[in-house]
Order: sequence, then structure tokens, then C-alpha cells
Amino acid sequence: MIILPIAITFMAITALLGQYSATDLLISALLSWVLVCALVVWCLTKKALPNTFQYDIELGKFYLPGSYVPLAMYLGIFAFKFIVGLMTGMQMPIVNEFTFVLVISAIYGLFSGVFLSSAWRLVQLRIRTIKNVIEVAKN
Repeated sequence: MIILPIAITFMAITALLGQYSATDLLISALLSWVLVCALVVWCLTKKALPNTFQYDIELGKFYLPGSYVPLAMYLGIFAFKFIVGLMTGMQMPIVNEFTFVLVISAIYGLFSGVFLSSAWRLVQLRIRTIKNVIEVAKN
């Protein structure tokens, strides 16, 4: 639950570095990614997790309801990365246009932000659960 969002984020950053490290668009691409990622994380971490999300301290496991959303997100980021790679391989001129760079960087930031905020919310759930158990044990 924690490792995969970090891996997805690493993949997005390395995609931007690989694509634009030899150009003057790298700083713009990274800045777009960082801003969108931070905004998405900030917005989504304010949203409470549903009560169906639970953490079992004894087993050290999260219990989450089944959903197709994570699968759609994973497929979405890989499909997006494939399309950008295809456009780059075909040497389409749009790939190096400033607006296109900002948009694809923002989309990578969106995906990273959603994954990172989900991981952060689960970490917070774990911390709250542990604090509640400690509080109950004290009383």
C-alpha cells in the first residue's frame, strides 16, 4: 500500500527526466509535476477515509473494500506513459512544445498525487488506530 505509490511517483519523475533532461523544458516539466502533485495530495488528504477502511494492529494489515478504481488508475498511468512514449518514438513535434510538456507533467503529477494521498491516508489510519488502542489501554 505504501511501496507502490512511491514506485509510481519514481516512475513519473524518471519519465520526465528521461524525456526532457537534455532540453530546457526540464525545469518547467518538474515544476508542473510538483505543483499538481502537491495540490492533489493536499486536497485529497483532507478527505476522510470511509469507515469500511480498517487497520488490524494484531495482524498489521489493512482491510479495504474491493474496488476497480486502483486497477483503472494503474492501467491509466501505464497507458498514458505508453502513449507519450509512442509519440516520442514517432518524433512528433508536439512532444517538445511547452504547453504539451506542462500538460503531460501535470497528468503525471495528478496520478502521483492520487497514489501518494491514498498511501498517506492509510498511514494516518494506522497511526490513529494505534493511538486509539493506546488510549483505550490507558483507561
